[in-house]
This record gives sequence, structure tokens and C-alpha cells, in this order.
Amino acid sequence: MKTLREMCGKADKLSKDAGQDEYKAYALQLCSMLRAAAERVVEEELFAIVVRRHESRIQVGRLESVAAVEPEDLQDGFPRLEGLFGK
Repeated sequence: MKTLREMCGKADKLSKDAGQDEYKAYALQLCSMLRAAAERVVEEELFAIVVRRHESRIQVGRLESVAAVEPEDLQDGFPRLEGLFGK
């Protein structure tokens, strides 16, 4: 996560100091990494690796370890998962 934070800082600097093409290329790379990180959190923390990216099978035997999502988890931007990213 430290790398993503550093990259966000660099993207901010590029948006102010560099050309639009350089910023856009870097921002696309950063967005791709952020998406991959979010997908991994969902895969590991919410679905407990029962369902994995890039795999066609579901590990039914692990279903009991799937996190239960309560209605309050859906409020305020998933505060329970937010701690995984740090602040």
C-alpha cells in the first residue's frame, strides 16, 4: 500500500508540473494498480479466497469462511475494509 500512496503523490505532482500526456499515462497505470488492489481485498477478505480472479473453479469447501456482510457494512464506504488500506 505504501507504493500506491507514493504513486498517488507522484500523480498529483505530475498533474501540476508535467504535460497532460505524461500525467494521463501515469494516471492510467495508477488506476489499474488501484483496481487490482481493490479486487484482491474483495477476493481475500470478503470472499475468503472461495472465488479467485482468473480461476474458473469455486472452492465450495471454504464457503463457511466467507465474510458476512451486514447492512451497516454498506454505510460510510465499508469502514471495516477501509482499515486494510490505512489512512
